[in-house]
Amino acid sequence: MKQEADADSVSLRELTRLFTTNDKAEWSEIYTLGLTPCFAALVIMASHNWIPSTHRNHVSEERAKLIYKLYKGIRVHFGQLIYDQVMSMTRFQVNESRWLVFPRIIYGVLQMQDPLPLIAGDSICRPLHYHKDKRSGKEYLKREEDKKKKESKASASRVRPSTAPATESTSEGFITVDLGSVRFPTPPLQPAAAIQALGDMVYTLHTFTEVVQGLLANLQGGEQDEPGDEN
Repeated sequence: MKQEADADSVSLRELTRLFTTNDKAEWSEIYTLGLTPCFAALVIMASHNWIPSTHRNHVSEERAKLIYKLYKGIRVHFGQLIYDQVMSMTRFQVNESRWLVFPRIIYGVLQMQDPLPLIAGDSICRPLHYHKDKRSGKEYLKREEDKKKKESKASASRVRPSTAPATESTSEGFITVDLGSVRFPTPPLQPAAAIQALGDMVYTLHTFTEVVQGLLANLQGGEQDEPGDEN
C-alpha cells in the first residue's frame, strides 16, 4: 500500500517524461498523438475500461497515475477504484448529466443478488471492442526518426579527415604514416561507442587504401621510366 501511496504523489513532470520520452514536453501539452505507442494505447484502454471517459484521447492526471502504477508493477486496488467512481455518480451538480460508469459490472452484481427480468423494450448492449487509433504515437515516432537522423549526421561529422599525417623516418627513403587507432567498445555495448568504433575503422581503412594506391602509382611510374635505361 505504501508503494501505491508513493505513486499517487508522483509529479506531473515525471509522468510527462515517462509517457513521451521527451524532456522538453509539458503536461498541459500532452495527448495520445505525442505519447509513445505503448502509453498511448494504455491511455485509450484505461478510458474504455478502468477509468471510463468519452474523451478517449484525454490524458487525465488520475488515468496517468493508474497507468504509471501498472507500468511500475505496483499493486492497485481495483475494487476501491471502481467503488469510488460509482459513488462519485451520486454527487451530481444541478442540470448535470453523465454516462453511467461500469454498467455491466453494476448489472452483474444486481443479477447475483436477485436476477432481474428484462422489461419490454430492453436490449442487451454488447461490449465495444477496442480499436487502436492509428494516430496514436504519430508525433513520437516522427520525433524518434528525426533524432536518429541527427545522430547519424553527428556520427558522420565525428569521422576524422582522410589525410594521414606523415613523418620522416631516420631510415633513408621511408616515411612513417599514422593510420590512427581504433577504439573498441567494452561490454555492455552502447550505440554511441559502436558508432565511434566504426568511424575509427573507416578512417583507418580509408587511410590504408590511400597509402596502397600511392605506392602502386609510384611503382607504375617507375616501371615506365626503366626502358629509357637501355641506351
